[in-house]
Formats: sequence, structure tokens, C-alpha cells
Amino acid sequence: MIDIRKKYAPTSVFEILAIENKDRQYLLDFIKAFGASQYPDRRGVFLVGSPGTGKTATAYALAAQCGYEVLEINSSAQRNLPELEYELNYTLNNAQVDKPAIILIDEIDGMLTTKKGEDSGGVQYLAKILKSTKVPII
Repeated sequence: MIDIRKKYAPTSVFEILAIENKDRQYLLDFIKAFGASQYPDRRGVFLVGSPGTGKTATAYALAAQCGYEVLEINSSAQRNLPELEYELNYTLNNAQVDKPAIILIDEIDGMLTTKKGEDSGGVQYLAKILKSTKVPII
């Protein structure tokens, strides 16, 4: 059976209608800076929107357009700092890819706080990683 989500998935950010042209260009420039080893001061981007608006599809389309692979961490399962550290460090250090990669942290809003709404330490950890990563994080 053919997976129509993959068959008809966008392969360019220009196929995502919910993004303005200036934002498309920003995303492309952001990824290209990593490819040229000219790491931007801000080494991650947040894609914000309601469920189903194409945030994850945008990350995959951007990767496809720029020749990158996507290493996805679904942080809805990582609800505390030790789990997040393990997943992100494992992904950064052990990923075996044949081309450059983008790390996609999906459902990031869920990992930044505990179920009680308290800070899990995820914000500070992510800020630390974003200062030095040589892999773009979305």
C-alpha cells in the first residue's frame, strides 16, 4: 500500500502555503549557513502554529530542499531533563547519516515543563545546546 502522506509530501518550503515568502527565505538562509560552516548566532528556529498547520511538514520539506536528513526527536515522550539530555546527546553523537542533518524536536512545548506546569530544566538545557550546536535544530 502506498503511503500518500509520503507520496504527496512537500519537497520544498515553497510548497507550504502557510509560510510567507520572507520566512521561507529565512529558513533557507538558516540551513545554508550551516552548510557553509558559517554558524548563525541563533542556531535553532521555532515553528509555531496550531496543530495541523504544517510545522513538521515544513521541517521535512526544508530538509528535502536543502539535501539534509531529518533526525526527529518527539519530545512528548521526554518529560524530564535527563530524558531530553539523553535523547539529544545520543542523536547528536551517534547519528549515522550519509548527508547533513537537521534535528527536529517535535512537540517541544511538552518537554519544557512538567505535567504540573513547572520548569523541567529543558529551557536551560536547550539554550545551552543552541549556543554551540553545529547541526541546525528546528
